[in-house]
Amino acid sequence: MSPVEQESGKQKQVALIVLTLVIIGAGGFLALRQKALAPASSLPAERAVFPADAARTLLEAATITRAFGIEEPAAIRAQLASMPLGVLPRGSENQRHRDTLWSLFFKGSLLKAGRVASAQPLAIFYNPMLDVAAVQACVPGVVDCATLCALPGELLAGDAPGSAAPTWMRAEQPLAALAITSARRMSAFAGAHPAEATETVDWQAQYCSERAQAQAEVRLAEASTTLAAINPDALRRALADYIATAAKAAVKPGARPSDAALLLLLNSAQLSLSGAVALSDGWLVFVTARHNGWRQAALLLEKDGKGGLTIRGATLLKLATAQA
Repeated sequence: MSPVEQESGKQKQVALIVLTLVIIGAGGFLALRQKALAPASSLPAERAVFPADAARTLLEAATITRAFGIEEPAAIRAQLASMPLGVLPRGSENQRHRDTLWSLFFKGSLLKAGRVASAQPLAIFYNPMLDVAAVQACVPGVVDCATLCALPGELLAGDAPGSAAPTWMRAEQPLAALAITSARRMSAFAGAHPAEATETVDWQAQYCSERAQAQAEVRLAEASTTLAAINPDALRRALADYIATAAKAAVKPGARPSDAALLLLLNSAQLSLSGAVALSDGWLVFVTARHNGWRQAALLLEKDGKGGLTIRGATLLKLATAQA
């Protein structure tokens, strides 16, 4: 076997391991990835026909994109490279930084499919914390979604972005506004691209431009910069202290079911940071983990004046889930 073939084999092994870790607990997804990356002629007939199995096939394809986007963005660099030029440098020396930023985006993203019965089905990934979306076009007949572009959430409803910061941050009750904004963004996409729609549209003219891409990337870069300012060791200690206290409260009479659900989420081995907003005395931090589907929580993180951090409050976010 030649060195090139050996290297190719190693890359495939890595990709397979990564996908298995990302979707652990979702039986059958490993076989799905193998089918998804196979030539169209090798796909079973029931997988290759739209619209009979359209919604499931499209969501499976988009889920693969999301899984790689979280754990191994290098595997979808061709898709990310299809985006219009934005503000993030694209040289080879900047590739790892771009991978990190898009991994952050996908960690907090929701998923929805549109026009699944058409000749050009669409999938949207929407990150409510960043108020940034990425729309992807797919190829009917195969589990293949390639072209992507990113945009600020306001453009989903035809509104102009008001600032670099997401609009929900300026609300008197930001977390409530976050949930409302998220629902409106997903509803706007569903209204423009119903799942049952059979006609194709010029989705790139609707969503894709260098200006929109740049606005989305500014929000992504800002969130990454904010997260980088949080001491990871101090955050781990604060999280451990909070979980210990919350575990005692969760078994007391009168404890809410949501308290137990939040505790399970925070205890997840797959817990990861998916966004942060700087406050005068700390941060509002968002975390994501796979628990009965992808779930998000918000943590109110406060500085203690000694280099340490304290979690003053935490809540599960009630956001839309992946659907056709």
